[in-house]
Amino acid sequence: MHHIGYLLTDGFQVMGLATQTVFEYANKVAGEDFYALRNFSVGGGDVRSSLGMTIATLPVEQAEHIDSWMVCGVGNPLESPSSQEERSFLQTTGQRARRIAAICTGGFVLAESGLLSKRRATTHWFFARDMQARFPDIQVEDDRIYIVDGAIWTSAGMTAGLDMALAMVGKDLGEDVARGVAHNLVMHQHRTGGQTQHSEMLSLAPKTDRIQNALNYARKNLMRPLTVEELAEEANLSPRQFSRVFTAETGLSPSKAIEGLRLEAARLMIEAAAGRCLVDQQWRIVLDRWPPSGEIRLPLSPVSQILAARVYDLLGQAQPVAATALALDGQADPPSIRPEGEVPEAGRPRGAIEIDVVAGYGATPDAVPAPLRQAVLRLAARWFEQR
Repeated sequence: MHHIGYLLTDGFQVMGLATQTVFEYANKVAGEDFYALRNFSVGGGDVRSSLGMTIATLPVEQAEHIDSWMVCGVGNPLESPSSQEERSFLQTTGQRARRIAAICTGGFVLAESGLLSKRRATTHWFFARDMQARFPDIQVEDDRIYIVDGAIWTSAGMTAGLDMALAMVGKDLGEDVARGVAHNLVMHQHRTGGQTQHSEMLSLAPKTDRIQNALNYARKNLMRPLTVEELAEEANLSPRQFSRVFTAETGLSPSKAIEGLRLEAARLMIEAAAGRCLVDQQWRIVLDRWPPSGEIRLPLSPVSQILAARVYDLLGQAQPVAATALALDGQADPPSIRPEGEVPEAGRPRGAIEIDVVAGYGATPDAVPAPLRQAVLRLAARWFEQR
């Protein structure tokens, strides 16, 4: 049996307790009482939530054999920091658990306890910058649904805690049980930790309808070039006035805002196809000879897979090259390929090879290092713009 303790404090957000339903249904789907849940607080007794309802809790000194701690957040962690008793508990007794998880702004409690030092973490997007400013030794990633760093789990705001709890079920009982739980709870989907937690449109938050209209127009036309003059016309402003008003209302220039919208569109495409080859580019590279005597440098990074390669003879007839005949070093800077095994002769002193390559994850987003992930997103934005 896996024992889960919920650590509550006055003003805790009721949404945090919704994650208990995930574990309840995990027991039902698994056909056994695998999870046992109890609510704790530092002093025990009734704890008042942000809604005003009270929850009966046990004192943490009575907590024994807890495998996972779930630390619930409060509405405003800047105004309601954790107590010394909470921090001391997490620094000592809490660390004996198999894992410690923070729901929403509960990440601040872990940060104030020193448990997130030198780790990756996320929290509610509204407070992510505050966490980074207060705790510069934490790698705060504000665009994540949840993050697992060793034994420490942190989730983004509100419903992201459900996704994190579902991921725990998947780790403990297998993905089949997790899918069954999601189906029973009528969850739209099982979101992976790598998905973004908020919309670029929401983060821009323009104050007037005219700027909002311009943004709506831009979002519908991301697949073609957009000019300030065009957007200004949608807002019924002159280009110069539009740029000034847009920057004042959103904090970004029009070009930076459009870039953000394109990145988001590309990211959504990537997330929708997670686990597959995601972004493709094609080049014809002319070589001095074929087969080449050395490496072929590719003009783009990163590259995760070669889809196909063809060599053209003097008559322009294509001879296929098996992708397995080309060794790929896709994460080099720049990436390169070299012949390996049987490759056809081009039949002319100056050959040409056309290489279809895929630049993308080739894995689930969580498995991709942040620098590589960002490079892929930048590439995806360019690819999206060229379509």
